[in-house]
Amino acid sequence: MRSSTKSPEVTTHLEAENAYVDAMLGSTAELQQRIFDEIKQRVKETDLSVPVRKDGWSYDTRTVEGDQYAIHCRRPHRRRGRRSRGRRGRRADPAR
Repeated sequence: MRSSTKSPEVTTHLEAENAYVDAMLGSTAELQQRIFDEIKQRVKETDLSVPVRKDGWSYDTRTVEGDQYAIHCRRPHRRRGRRSRGRRGRRADPAR
């Protein structure tokens, strides 16, 4: 619908819908704002989920204060801090 939002007919229709909603729900504007403010106080706006590993990928979600939607990330999973092991499970000599 992105391309059709530039259409004058669509714009006129959306403006009419918004005017109707304002007329019907205008008396609840203060209540809506109080509820929104209360929810916003209880929600941590900047947050990062714990990465989940699946099929060689790490998935996580983060939110940034002021952004309306979460950011979903997918990255190749890399093991960190592990060195290759030699025979019998001993660590390989790094000098070799």
